[in-house]
Order: sequence, then structure tokens, then C-alpha cells
Amino acid sequence: MAGVNEASRTRRTVLKQCAALVAMGGFPALGALAYLMFREVVSSYTATWQLWFGLLFMSFILFSPRGLMGLAARVLAHWRKV
Repeated sequence: MAGVNEASRTRRTVLKQCAALVAMGGFPALGALAYLMFREVVSSYTATWQLWFGLLFMSFILFSPRGLMGLAARVLAHWRKV
């Protein structure tokens, strides 16, 4: 029975990561790239990289619900006005 619980836990972890990737990027490939780069860079500095990713993720949910694509569109729109 332990194998079943472990498989279920792994499946849930993968699903959570996929949801985070889509929400972060607004486009799955962009979110995946951002996640992998963040993980590699920040984990080389601290073992608590998941905490920092969680804080960044919550910031995107609150301040940029359209993800990185929405953030890029807002920045480009601002620069076009200037």
C-alpha cells in the first residue's frame, strides 16, 4: 500500500507544478522556462528555493493574473506610450 500512496503523492506534486507553470507564464512553455531557470539559479544559493518560488508565485497571482505574458504586454504598452 505504501507504493500507492507514494504514486498518488507524486502525481499530485506533478499536477501542482504544471498548474504553477501555466499560471506563471500565461503560456506553458514560458512558465516552464521561468520555473526551471528560477529553480536552478535560486537553489544554488539556498535550500529554501521552494519558499521563494511560492512567494513569487503568489505575487504573480495577485499582481499579474495573466502571467509573464500579461506582464510583458503591460511593460511594452508602458514603453510605447513613452
